[in-house]
Amino acid sequence: MAVFGPSAAHVVGVGENASEPRRVGPADGLAGPVGWFPDGSALLVVGRASFGVGHSELLRQPLDGSAPVSLSAALDRNVMGGGPGYPGALPQFHGDDIVFCARDRGATRLYRVGADGISASPLPAGTGVSGCSVVSKAGRAVVVVCDATRFGEVVLLDLDAWADREPDRPGWLTGHMARSLPEITLHPVTEREFGISDGRSCTA
Repeated sequence: MAVFGPSAAHVVGVGENASEPRRVGPADGLAGPVGWFPDGSALLVVGRASFGVGHSELLRQPLDGSAPVSLSAALDRNVMGGGPGYPGALPQFHGDDIVFCARDRGATRLYRVGADGISASPLPAGTGVSGCSVVSKAGRAVVVVCDATRFGEVVLLDLDAWADREPDRPGWLTGHMARSLPEITLHPVTEREFGISDGRSCTA
């Protein structure tokens, strides 16, 4: 079993192996939602390797307490932990890859990280994700999404054909807006870009 506190992830035995929680890290950072790598070799943590202002990252935290490895650093986006009532979803494994959510240009998007790097989901640009459930053995993900014309609709993604899916034709399973709420008009997302103190540009 894995638990987390305000500053670090801990592990504790269960049943006959019950023991006092043992801190594994990140030693000087912040741990959010915690899970296990399938082989039990490390923890999968949404957090930061050090305190301070910056993105939450997807971390591989070794059980020996050594420094975590960021799996999402190349993306330079804020990884979402999947808290109740908040956009995003818990990172989940699909084989050796990890499916996770991160904020990008004012929306929460679905990403996948593996041996070949990080790739974005085949959902159209401007589509926000508010939940995701991965059925790894079936190679499918059920995602709750919204865009400029609808909200809270359920989409089925084929994770084994991630790169081959046409981005303008996701597998929509519901159509509540079209059937039940035709009189509602959603305000379109407007991207804004601005500079920050370190010289970089941010979007919202």
